[in-house]
Amino acid sequence: MTTFVDGPNSSIIYMKSVQEVNTGSMADIAFLLLIFFLVTTSIDMDYGITSNISKPFEMPDSISVVQSTLLINQSGKLLLNDKHVTINALRYELAENFETKKSIKNVIVVKSDRDVSYEYFIGALNESKRAFKVYYNLLSQDKYGSEYASLSDSLQLRISKLHPVALVEDVVTN
Repeated sequence: MTTFVDGPNSSIIYMKSVQEVNTGSMADIAFLLLIFFLVTTSIDMDYGITSNISKPFEMPDSISVVQSTLLINQSGKLLLNDKHVTINALRYELAENFETKKSIKNVIVVKSDRDVSYEYFIGALNESKRAFKVYYNLLSQDKYGSEYASLSDSLQLRISKLHPVALVEDVVTN
């Protein structure tokens, strides 16, 4: 569109108006791109079990290590140091094993067959971790005459540093 304007010196000035851009269709395109991005992008979620990894432990040659081997076979039977044990008695058997040996470093090696159900493996792993608490309870009752949970943080740390327990997971391949 062209307009004519008379200037102060009566000369004619030609002005062109700027064409407008239709922004409605641009908003539609931006919205469609946003929807496309949301539909095609995958958001990663962490699934699984969180587990604390044992801290490295350097020990002199004179210190003994007690290793308890827990084998979970494909039929769901538990063997603790080649002896059958039920999952309910597992934590007490492990704690008793640590208590009788009185070593500085205790290691639980959990070996499982590939065909073991996930729920059963997790149950055995949880019972193995609960054995740490039973063992620390026995130690705190012997040394301080009270439950491990009722001790101060510094005494709990002292017991766990003097008698660390490590849990090692392994999968038996056939």
